Amino acid sequence: MAGRKATSLKARNELLETVNMKYSINKILLLENENLVFSDATLIITIWNIKSKLQVQQLIGNTVRVKSLAHIKKDIIASGSRDIKFWNCTNGRLLKNLTGHSGSVLDLLSLFSRHLLISSSMDLTIKIWNTTNGKVLKTLQGHKGVVSCVIFLFLMII
Repeated sequence: MAGRKATSLKARNELLETVNMKYSINKILLLENENLVFSDATLIITIWNIKSKLQVQQLIGNTVRVKSLAHIKKDIIASGSRDIKFWNCTNGRLLKNLTGHSGSVLDLLSLFSRHLLISSSMDLTIKIWNTTNGKVLKTLQGHKGVVSCVIFLFLMII
């Protein structure tokens, strides 16, 4: 496993050197199929294959800069900007558009084994979404400032 991970990291770094990005990269997401997903200032999400170093897909439909990416399942990703969009990485289709935040979505965290997506926003909230039906399960309020990132810690007491 460690050898495969090192190979993937080396290939990713080589791809990053090869790809001539005109704009600064906001987010990078590595998928299980060894594709890299990039978001930048162009509003277009671009998917590159690490091994072939070729662009395999573009996801077009954002109206503002994408600030966050998350892997939902297999070939589905989520992007966060003013809203949250679910995309099929294989055919480039927009699958769902989730609305609920009143500010930009700054971070996304997928708990795909539980069908959950957690989002943080400039609206001072964290939302927990059901990825199957796109509904908000819970909104966490009370933050005094912008919630720039989310992390999930799984603790198991033996």
